[in-house]
Amino acid sequence: MQTTGNLGLKKPEGTDIVDIADLNGNMDILDTTVNNKVDKVTGKQLSTNDYTTAEKTKLTGIATGATNYTHPATHPPSIIAQDASNRFVTDAEKVAWNGKAPNTLVSAAPQSDGLMRATDKIKLDGIATGANNYVHPANHPATMITEDATHRFATDTEKSNWNSKPNLATTPQQTTADLTYYVRTDGNDGNTGLANTAGGAFKTISKAVSMIPKIVNHAVVINVGAGTYPEQVIIAGFSGSGYITVSGDAAASTSRSVNIFTVYRNPIQITVKGFNITSTTTTALYVEGCANVILQYLNIVGSATGQLGIQVHSSKVFINASVISNRTAAMQAVINGEIISDSNSGTGNYDAANAGSGGKVTLTGSKPAGINETSAGGTIFDGGGVINPWGDNTLTSRSAGRASMSASQTLGAGVATRLAFNTQHQDYSNEFNATLNRFTVKKSGWYLITGGIGIVSVPVGTTVNLMIYINGVRELDVGSFTPAGTVGGISVYGSGSVYVPAGSYVELYAFPTNSVSTHAGSYLTSFTITQLA
Repeated sequence: MQTTGNLGLKKPEGTDIVDIADLNGNMDILDTTVNNKVDKVTGKQLSTNDYTTAEKTKLTGIATGATNYTHPATHPPSIIAQDASNRFVTDAEKVAWNGKAPNTLVSAAPQSDGLMRATDKIKLDGIATGANNYVHPANHPATMITEDATHRFATDTEKSNWNSKPNLATTPQQTTADLTYYVRTDGNDGNTGLANTAGGAFKTISKAVSMIPKIVNHAVVINVGAGTYPEQVIIAGFSGSGYITVSGDAAASTSRSVNIFTVYRNPIQITVKGFNITSTTTTALYVEGCANVILQYLNIVGSATGQLGIQVHSSKVFINASVISNRTAAMQAVINGEIISDSNSGTGNYDAANAGSGGKVTLTGSKPAGINETSAGGTIFDGGGVINPWGDNTLTSRSAGRASMSASQTLGAGVATRLAFNTQHQDYSNEFNATLNRFTVKKSGWYLITGGIGIVSVPVGTTVNLMIYINGVRELDVGSFTPAGTVGGISVYGSGSVYVPAGSYVELYAFPTNSVSTHAGSYLTSFTITQLA
């Protein structure tokens, strides 16, 4: 009987008798041996090494997935999780912080670095951004001061002028005696003006005028020396029983030049004489609201197209021995202004005299070159007084006109036909209508109406009557002609005086007993009208 090599199990051979005891013994050996073996697990193998209890305990203490990890000596910053107490900083930040003051309070010494004290922080908060250590100067230049209505600078000259004026509390505001002031180019407005010397005379005419009391009951004279006075002289607001004279040269000349003279609202006599007035950009001498102004020996000759020489508004002015040239109007009177021009001269003016809005100009003796023009009720007397009974003293201001027929007109037999006067020759008041062949008068009054027509050929026994019509109604027959026998051309003329209300129109009609034709032309046909009264 044989046995197995490992467990010694009995293996009967073919000649051996099988004994139940041997089989049971083999079973017990197998049972014991199997009981001492580890079950096989699929996918696992048994190790050739022994697995001890200590190793089992060690294995139990190792976490699942554990590795044989060796922690590195350093880590990159990117794997570090920062928090409020752990922050990375840059080298630049460290440099900046290292350059800051230490974490200590600033000492009293101003050069010390450190933390700011609370009192210093309060002080700093109270200082405006951009503030500097400014020290306000003790004074300022005048140019940096902003003036207003209650704060104005005055010049030394102005103060001197004001201080030199009479004291209202101690100086009478009316003249107490005749008064004479002197003005010279070498004078001074700080002088008294009472002496004709450099140390006594005023420098400006305006200063002398300002020294005159507003109530003048005596003769006040301002004597002006030769020279140029670049000023506008204003003489205004003087009243009383006296007069003021501003006197320069004794003839019209350029010895004493002034820019402009303005004279207004003076009920006393004002005389200005002997000055060369130079302004070419405005009226040289203007008068308004004055009772009596005398202008003598004035020289106003600078080229000033579009400007006036002397303009008079609501005043009475006498102009004598003056030269006025190169002006739109040498003299103009407007709004009840009155000018008497005596022996004046000048060249290059458009108007010598101009009157409008009730203004009047009377021209005697020589006058400046230019035409005379009126408008809006203005009147110009040239060389004399009123020359007609209704007060119009110039030809161009009268109601008058003349017209003729430019073409022949056929006149039907036995019919009153309006004559076609269609060519105007004169019409001073713009009253003729060439289309309607009539005059429409602007003023009520008596009118002299004259008419005439030439007839080309007149049949035997033909009578031609000439008639005046007013507002389309036959008013007056003024001419009639009946030739004896057969004749060639004839003329029918006539005139009559009729009263014509303002706004009425006047026409000439002809009535032939046979058909005739008129001549044409200004010397063969005529229709004139003139106001008589």
